[in-house]
Amino acid sequence: MSMLAVVLQNLKVSQGELARRSGLTRQTINDAYHGHPGVTLSSWVKIARALQVPLNRVSPLAAAELDGVVINS
Repeated sequence: MSMLAVVLQNLKVSQGELARRSGLTRQTINDAYHGHPGVTLSSWVKIARALQVPLNRVSPLAAAELDGVVINS
């Protein structure tokens, strides 16, 4: 189960609701949910913001990829 799947299950939020909240397509949410590698950092940030959780709770991106990245709310 992906990190995103666990968070969605814990928050009782559907993929459709996450798509609505984040402004992303259902396909992008589904790709993220299933851990497909093409999900962009920008999409992960939108997902984290929409769920009001830290980025590292939903994104499997390696710490090195996020090193030095500043995310303003």
